[in-house]
Amino acid sequence: RFASRHNLVVRMTMEISKGRQFIRPEDIALWQADACTFLNSDPELAEALLDPSRIWNQDETSVQVCKWQWRNSANILCFKVGVTGKKVLAPRGIKVLYQVASSSRDHMTCSFSVNARGDIAPPRCVFQGVRNVAASHLKDLPKEGHSGVWQLCVTQKGYITAESFLDVLRDLEETLVRKAIPRPVILFLDGAAPHISLAMAEFCKAHGIQPWVLKPNSTHLLQPLDLTFLKVLKVVLKRKCLAWQQDPLHVGNS
Repeated sequence: RFASRHNLVVRMTMEISKGRQFIRPEDIALWQADACTFLNSDPELAEALLDPSRIWNQDETSVQVCKWQWRNSANILCFKVGVTGKKVLAPRGIKVLYQVASSSRDHMTCSFSVNARGDIAPPRCVFQGVRNVAASHLKDLPKEGHSGVWQLCVTQKGYITAESFLDVLRDLEETLVRKAIPRPVILFLDGAAPHISLAMAEFCKAHGIQPWVLKPNSTHLLQPLDLTFLKVLKVVLKRKCLAWQQDPLHVGNS
């Protein structure tokens, strides 16, 4: 009643770093003005701004997985996404409820490139390791989806590196050729260290890709994939994992 009288609703909070809390509207307005000034100064880039197929956004997210478990009988390499708790029904008086979860801290990084028209370049999953065993173990996965064939690679720590980011750009380049998208295209991305290198600049220049870095500490406000696509992806992954755990065949597993 108190909430309804004062027009209040219950909302989930989102954690942000100290640097992000000091972002002001005028800071974002200044970044937008700089982007518009630069992109409109070139007739070809100005034309690209009016074409949704030529405006791209790249982002990656980390997904917790369990340790690899190879089932020879079923010929399946399985991994499970870490799931946090959810609200459940319980008898009154019970103070604490537990949910079995994987104790593994292993993870993989998934990179996505999507344009304003809804086209998506083949996603790239980066696993931790030395040998790319995932490429052979997961080769029979369905490949007829909207995103095409998922690309798999490995790095020492399972995060995007300058070398693996070049693979992401090559995936984007192949998509541009396959869909006959005119050049140049504009690629909005965050300023993570692996995204900025001489090799990346030379590749983009040679293939008609104009990168534009989002303002630091503002990707929670400006990154399209972070605000929409990746949020929905993690919600669906969590729902699928909960359904898997609640299956009678998997009770007690994580």
